[in-house]
Amino acid sequence: MAILTNIRQALKVQLATIAGLNTFAQIPDSFVVPAALVGIVPSGTPIVEYDANFAGAKIGKPGATWHLLIRVYLGKVMTIDAQKSLDDFIDPTGSKSVKYAIESNRTLSGACDDLRVTQAQGYAQYDIGGVKYLGIEFAVDVYT
Repeated sequence: MAILTNIRQALKVQLATIAGLNTFAQIPDSFVVPAALVGIVPSGTPIVEYDANFAGAKIGKPGATWHLLIRVYLGKVMTIDAQKSLDDFIDPTGSKSVKYAIESNRTLSGACDDLRVTQAQGYAQYDIGGVKYLGIEFAVDVYT
């Protein structure tokens, strides 16, 4: 199985530790909110940097840094309740924290050497198939 496929699946598993969150390793045709989708970065941004070194790199092992986005979508309208719920996913710790869920298994059970959730961005409404969802993107760097 491809490294990227393994990483996406392992991220999905980690996100599934958040109770009530529907998780997807790839971007599905349709989904039920709340949902977390492991996606790739926008065009123009590298998805992988080959021969990358990082502090935990193994000597003699060619490394790579994978740049992924996890998109979390909530309610179909911009409501106060949806905003409060999204705030819980943004927290750095807690039972709904995306950062905590992912970084609690920094090797993704062997799928990578290390990882970091580097930022949350794009707290906004997203139009998907004509439906507006409140959502946010989490940038994740995965080191292999």
